Amino acid sequence: MRVFAKRSDRRGWYFPGTVSVPSGGELLSSMTSLLVDFDEDHKEDVDMNDIRKFQLEGGDNIHVKRGRGAYKRAEVLEPAEWEDHEKVYVQELDGGPDAADYEVKAACIKIAENDIRDRWNERRLSLRALFKAHQDREFEIPENNDILAGIGFLLTLSDLEKSKNSLAKVIEASGGIIYNDWPSVVSLCGTTEANGHRVVSRTPEVKLLRRNMPEQLFCITDEPRTTPKYLISLALGVPCLSMEWWWDGLYLILQEDCADWAVYILPAGNNLVTRRPACQYFNRSWWRSGNNVPNLLSNPPVEKPFKDKSFLCIGGSSSFFSDVRIHYFFSERFIYHSSQRDFGTFPKVLLAMGASHVQVVTDISYVSMKSIEEFDYTVVDEGVELISHGESRAVDISWIKKCVIAGVEGPVPWPTA
Repeated sequence: MRVFAKRSDRRGWYFPGTVSVPSGGELLSSMTSLLVDFDEDHKEDVDMNDIRKFQLEGGDNIHVKRGRGAYKRAEVLEPAEWEDHEKVYVQELDGGPDAADYEVKAACIKIAENDIRDRWNERRLSLRALFKAHQDREFEIPENNDILAGIGFLLTLSDLEKSKNSLAKVIEASGGIIYNDWPSVVSLCGTTEANGHRVVSRTPEVKLLRRNMPEQLFCITDEPRTTPKYLISLALGVPCLSMEWWWDGLYLILQEDCADWAVYILPAGNNLVTRRPACQYFNRSWWRSGNNVPNLLSNPPVEKPFKDKSFLCIGGSSSFFSDVRIHYFFSERFIYHSSQRDFGTFPKVLLAMGASHVQVVTDISYVSMKSIEEFDYTVVDEGVELISHGESRAVDISWIKKCVIAGVEGPVPWPTA
């Protein structure tokens, strides 16, 4: 991977060079420096804080030289050819109004430490960048390696599809189980009524699917998210681990060992009041006990903030409803039918948070209860006007997200900073 890095023998100037991720045995998340092979036939270990992405932007101040001449201050004008050809158009800053524009190559560029400090903080070389640069790597998995046997994983890595596929391959080759979504593990479905205009579920209908059940379960992602997999994992108290677990744990797995997953726990998300990362709630000793997934609902690792609460979700959006594809088979033929409706993302999150009764309707005329006031909460989609119905408190799905992240039944309205 190409980078700009600080040379200790050049009074702190940054020069172009190349770094390589270790091929095995070393833990990436514990690395503090990388070996940089500079273009000028020089190698040295450089602190990660002194390495930047190989990325130039218009307006950057750099120093360039032409031929054997001295370096001169210049401003980047057009970096269009930089990524593919390592060439950039610049204008000298000390040449006055008549200074010429010209093209320079990477080998003729250096950058002052002050300029790096002023504009390059967002271009630090992160572990995520290293992951992406090497996400196509193939790993030879030892035969009969079952270090992950009995452990299930949900992967939510929508923008890292190649990494997701590579990670899934390693997990399955090591005896682990990949689940595409939570419905593969827990039934969070409702009963469809009123010709699809209403879906209803009560706590007894929430159950574990016994087929192919893992002993332990984890969610793997690169950062805190609000995807269904992540939110339901938080609601059920299932540990959500950083992608760093892959790179650190992978090398140990290949050596038939296993990394301590607890050090890779991600924040639940950002606290909407303090704007700081919120802790993820889970029972560490409970998850370490082994074979705990069969008791996920009866002996939960976290408290259920919505226990004994009832929710009415109003609206026909995908936040509340999803279409279920049903296949009817007749002899060797089948007829495909997709009119069945089920819960969308947020009713499932409510059930995972312990709600005793969740009802979703396309319109309030389809509510099965005698009065909307019988529900503790009425929920609408984001951007929809909140209308109170007696003692039933009106909230939107952003309120649900905040409650999941904080692990509590939040106030209405939720306070702002």
